[in-house]
Amino acid sequence: MKTIKHLFTVLLLLCATAATAHDFEVDGIYYNITSSENKTVVVTYKGSSYSEYSNEYTGSVVIPESVTYNGTTYSVTSIGECAFYVCTGLTSIEIPNSVESIGNYAFNGCTSLKDLRFEDGEGTLTLGFNGSVDGLFYDCPLETLYLGRDLSYDTSASYGYSPFYKKSTLTSVTIGNSVTSIGEYAFDGC
Repeated sequence: MKTIKHLFTVLLLLCATAATAHDFEVDGIYYNITSSENKTVVVTYKGSSYSEYSNEYTGSVVIPESVTYNGTTYSVTSIGECAFYVCTGLTSIEIPNSVESIGNYAFNGCTSLKDLRFEDGEGTLTLGFNGSVDGLFYDCPLETLYLGRDLSYDTSASYGYSPFYKKSTLTSVTIGNSVTSIGEYAFDGC
């Protein structure tokens, strides 16, 4: 009987944990704590599971370098997989230099995202992909891009994984002074 009670308690805890995809929200941006010890967080989506994205992000989003929640300040070090998935109302986004990586499908279906800014910073920003051979911003009609950091992404599929492949919509690209490496085929087909 005691074992059944413990099993039931564990199942309830698992269900409660699965009920939300984020640990907290501050100023309309959802986060998961990646390390309590190092005080780091990842930007995530609002829905309760990958199948329940909420398209919560709209307009212009500025991701902060750090965020304070319950008296603790966390560094924003990444944008998670599918974080902005199908956010069709997202038009611009600023990504701070504290972000070290952006997960796969993070901007899948962002069909209004026109302005992208990677803030100036040292170090390399690692980008995921948007499909079997599609770059991270494949679905986005980007018009302006500010690139203030080095970029790294999978080049095993040649041009396909490049983040800005065939972005014929790009009308303005500004590369910051600290950029020393962008990666192969980054602007192929533009």
